[in-house]
Amino acid sequence: MGKKFNYGYIIVFSCFIMSFIYLGLGNITQNLYVVPVTEYFGFARSEYSFIFSIIAIVGIVANLSYDKIYKSMGIRFMVGSGTLLFAAGYFIYYKASSLPAFYLGASFLGIGLVYTSTLTFSMLINSWFTENKGLILGLIFAGSGLGGAVFSPVVAKIITNYGYNRSYLIGSIIFLILSIPVTLMVKEPTVPITDMEISKSDNILTTKKTTGELLKEPCIIAALFCLFMFGFLIAPFLHITPAHMTDRNFDYIFASEVSGVIMLILAFAKVFLGVVNDRFNIKVSMSIGLITFIISSILLFFMTNKLIAWLYAISYGFALATLSVLIPLFVLAVSGEEYFSNLIGISVSLMSAGAAAGTPAMSLSYDFTGSYDLVLIVFAVLGTITYVITMKTIKKSSELINNSSLVLSED
Repeated sequence: MGKKFNYGYIIVFSCFIMSFIYLGLGNITQNLYVVPVTEYFGFARSEYSFIFSIIAIVGIVANLSYDKIYKSMGIRFMVGSGTLLFAAGYFIYYKASSLPAFYLGASFLGIGLVYTSTLTFSMLINSWFTENKGLILGLIFAGSGLGGAVFSPVVAKIITNYGYNRSYLIGSIIFLILSIPVTLMVKEPTVPITDMEISKSDNILTTKKTTGELLKEPCIIAALFCLFMFGFLIAPFLHITPAHMTDRNFDYIFASEVSGVIMLILAFAKVFLGVVNDRFNIKVSMSIGLITFIISSILLFFMTNKLIAWLYAISYGFALATLSVLIPLFVLAVSGEEYFSNLIGISVSLMSAGAAAGTPAMSLSYDFTGSYDLVLIVFAVLGTITYVITMKTIKKSSELINNSSLVLSED
């Protein structure tokens, strides 16, 4: 009798498609629209770039409400509604002729992004697999980088040859068509394994600190500050890179190619940093991520030739990976396994809030000074400070974990 097929592989494939298409094409390439849209309508870059803040802010709310909706409606509803919201958001962008219309489309994308990314992937993989979850999630997350690498030059050429609105329309159609098969492929296992069921089966009563008590710990406060700064500092570079390169007289197509290489490096870096973390520790992997960000700030400031541009693409690809694979690992390192679930939602929300604040901060600096040079210097300094605080936080976190003992009693 043959071995029964593991439907989990279909789940992995569906998650990879979401990562490759909806994140790679739908989310990562949005920076390519900044220059053509603002030049066509005469918007200030800070005005148009506010769409990235809206996506992040709406995403925070969607992240915090995800669990309640998921438990009520199920995973297919989350995936189906997320993919449809992506299609609707891009169609609104296609028809938009005013800033409020673009902001409305961004609101749709903010929810769609949450429903087709980290939380959904985690729910599905945790339900279908008991081993190699880190490797599987790493490969899935790498799909977004691969998608960005593949689609960035394609989107740039479509925008150049046919206009930004045609590119939005094509994206909307792709998201709509793929929504049906992706939604039908995902499902939950008949008998999911949960931590609650394991706890009950062992007849163990677990008592631990409340979230409120955790948030009073200096080490946790420092960690949450760092998470906010990760989003504030690292995420905006993805949005301003093509515009900054255009300002430095690079060809728009070349700028899009650099964005594509960033995504390609990002795909590799996600797996690489995960392996480094497993082989060594979070201090080493996080050092690579944050130091490459500082280097990226310097390279972007001094970007005057193609060699520096390619070096920047490599460096920033590693830095950007910090915001995906290293975030849960960092939270786990400073909280311990027993408190991970208490802090991961707050952590992701704070990181998103940082990203929401960082992009308009850079855009406002541009509007006031006429370039990104000043804000790049400021971000390099803030990145150095954040790195120092992060290393000290990781070092001191072991004391919190060692002193936070669970009280276990037989039921």
